[in-house]
Amino acid sequence: MKLASRVSFVLALLGACRGAERPSAADSAYAPSVMIARFRQQVPERPTRLGDGAAEGADTLLARWARGVAARDTAALRPLALTVSEFAWLYYADSPMAQPPYELDPDVMWTQISSQSARGLTRALQRFGGRSLGAVRSACTAPRVSRALRLYDCTVAVPAAGGATLRLSVVERDGRFKLVGFGTNL
Repeated sequence: MKLASRVSFVLALLGACRGAERPSAADSAYAPSVMIARFRQQVPERPTRLGDGAAEGADTLLARWARGVAARDTAALRPLALTVSEFAWLYYADSPMAQPPYELDPDVMWTQISSQSARGLTRALQRFGGRSLGAVRSACTAPRVSRALRLYDCTVAVPAAGGATLRLSVVERDGRFKLVGFGTNL
């Protein structure tokens, strides 16, 4: 095919594409409402509030985290973090990452949270587990409000571990607090 013929073909194709009706974002398989509906179909329950393990305050939540890590008690630690059901029904839709311009797929977001959480919990247990952490101190930033969520970046100082500090993300919804996950900066 000669160059002139190729250029004509490309121009004709572009013209046809311009005239084609495109589906609206609401009709797209990648629309946030469609993505979360598909994700929720895979979730076993529909909670109405943050469930077992939720605390009345961030300091209480972080103190329970420290006790669980010191005791290497994963049964006590796991309820402190969001479950997949809480993520699907109470966290995702109000999360900043679900809003424009990000509109992150809930499957992708949950996979990221879950994998970072698993690594963070393993590292915390390896570094701090099985010994007294002493007087653990925590401090949280002013919350970032995103619809029904209040999100905190919290720092936990562990003087008994050589002054180590780590960061944990905390979510508050309706006065109940949970860790977004166990992902830390360790």
